[in-house]
Amino acid sequence: MLSFPSHEVDPYRGLSPHIGVTSARARALHAIARGTARIVIASATALLPRVTAPERLLAAALELKPGHDIAPTDLAELLVDAGFTREDPADEQGEFAVRGGIVDIFPAGEAHPVRLEFIGDTIETMRTYDPSTQRSILPIGQVAIVPLRDVLEDDRRATLFDYLARGKESA
Repeated sequence: MLSFPSHEVDPYRGLSPHIGVTSARARALHAIARGTARIVIASATALLPRVTAPERLLAAALELKPGHDIAPTDLAELLVDAGFTREDPADEQGEFAVRGGIVDIFPAGEAHPVRLEFIGDTIETMRTYDPSTQRSILPIGQVAIVPLRDVLEDDRRATLFDYLARGKESA
């Protein structure tokens, strides 16, 4: 069951919604577009704002696993496109850091950040780590990087219903 929350921000005050809200909306949209969402809970207020087209949101998402070939610099560009900010260290959700052959990413909605170790342009290992001590916690087999926002580059061509139609086709 996924939540599709409303922005909870008065659109006339010029305030941006909280990253937790926009990332939850983006994760729900991503799951709907891929056809993996079974139940989505949304209020009428959450349905009103227009969002990025499904194709654009899916293009900004990444599935990373050991053996995947991608240059750390290219990965950094894709993360920026998905709304992540470059910080060193990456100790809050929505941040990433690149240090040589190591890329740290803290996906929104996750309890711990992920450290990717590269050999050249190939991901060699992946593991979660504690951001306060930088110590490894567990090796992992893959990580899904979903955009942090439901609107990318002011692309507001779609509604939740466009995602539901695409998800129905994918299922």
